[in-house]
Amino acid sequence: MRHSVRFLSAMAGLPLALAATAQTEGPSFTVTGTGIATTLASDYQSIGINPANLGWDLKYEDPRFVFGLLEATYAVHTTGATRKVLRKDMLRDFDRTFSGKEQDAAAKNFSDADLALNADVRLLGFSFLNDDAGGFAVSIGDRFQWDSHFNSTTSDLLFQGRHASYFTHLELTDGTVIANRPDLGADTLAMVRRGFVDPGQGQRISQLMRDTRMTLSWTREYAFSWGRRLFTTGTVEWHGGIGFRYLQGFAHIDIGEKDGRWQAFSALSPVFDVDYGTAAASNPSTVGGSGLRSVGRGFSGDVGISAVYKDRLKVGVAATGLGSMTWDGNAYSAKDDTLHTLDSPGFTSYNFFDQAEVIASELGILDWDGVVEKRVSTPAMLRVGVGYVVPDKAEVGLDVVLPLNEVPGNLAKPQFSVGGEYSPVKFLTLQAGVVTGGNYDTRLPMGLLFRLPSGQWEGGFASRDMLSFFSQDTPTVSLAMGILRFRI
Repeated sequence: MRHSVRFLSAMAGLPLALAATAQTEGPSFTVTGTGIATTLASDYQSIGINPANLGWDLKYEDPRFVFGLLEATYAVHTTGATRKVLRKDMLRDFDRTFSGKEQDAAAKNFSDADLALNADVRLLGFSFLNDDAGGFAVSIGDRFQWDSHFNSTTSDLLFQGRHASYFTHLELTDGTVIANRPDLGADTLAMVRRGFVDPGQGQRISQLMRDTRMTLSWTREYAFSWGRRLFTTGTVEWHGGIGFRYLQGFAHIDIGEKDGRWQAFSALSPVFDVDYGTAAASNPSTVGGSGLRSVGRGFSGDVGISAVYKDRLKVGVAATGLGSMTWDGNAYSAKDDTLHTLDSPGFTSYNFFDQAEVIASELGILDWDGVVEKRVSTPAMLRVGVGYVVPDKAEVGLDVVLPLNEVPGNLAKPQFSVGGEYSPVKFLTLQAGVVTGGNYDTRLPMGLLFRLPSGQWEGGFASRDMLSFFSQDTPTVSLAMGILRFRI
């Protein structure tokens, strides 16, 4: 059974439905506004960034216990809509049904356009620093990442459905067959039952989706890290650290060309409520029931080293996300079939996930077969950072983050950033930076942190791109925030 129209709608729409949220600093809101993290993040917020930082505390000597609750960051970026459309139509009013020519306009807007979304939520973080044993940290949180690029044909098929210009003929509800023309009236289009091409004129999915990618990753991390001062040479302190994570997987999508070959794989938790039809009956990895159930599991690790010169100059290098996951629940792979016909009406609103029931059909775009499992590497990165500290006042630095593999959830290209923070008074810190590369265009992060002078409480918020507040082109909507961070 071909049910992929429903499946693709769920994939494309989920980020927008959740957008009320690859971030290289994760949910560590205290460094988001600077654009740098490798040498700036500390305590449990260094998990996934550089575990060697657990061995120092250059800001506060005491107390040594740090914990935080419900820290969150998210960012949405697209080249397919203006900032006004992104904020009003795609985020705030995504349930509104398209009217008039909006369906056609959306198909054109997202033709050869990018959409990237990252969301991280740290449910709990805790760390403890001991002069002899070093620093220990634990964290529990969710990470959600989406990245897509539709070529013109894919965008037309997803938004226009059976009306897409790919189909040469249209079958109406009364059985009449007419030629598909761009000047058809609204009344005629409302009567279309399905679109199809003449025998022998269909194209393979790999041709239709050339230069198209769709990736999705949703995991829950149970993390532990340790770091300490290893030794001292003259005025330089050397620190090292390691980290481990147990990973639960709730979603993994990877569609596109890899190593010159088109491929498609999916594994989705029952919470997505995807109807796999008859394909589920013969799938050895089918997960029944409903709700948020794991469909994958695995482990990953981090290793880092840093050097501190006279408590002023800091240099850090870390490799993060080294590991793999096995996806063995609701696992499916798609064939490179020829598309002959389609009866889906296409996306009728920006809430694509909610459109699943409307556009499900026996003849969808892809044809999926169940598989036992698939092992996939976790998003691995190499980080290099340099920072300089002005005691009690400021810290500046630069970061380079390189993706080590091409998997859902990782950066598409290297990321470079420079930034810093300045504290004019003990209870306030101002942050700013410049970031380029990764999954987004060049952006200017900024942030504000507030704290008690003793450092016993800290909170704040930041944006990953202040330019989006002033420019209507290629917007980025983002927020990083935390208010429950304490030192006791």
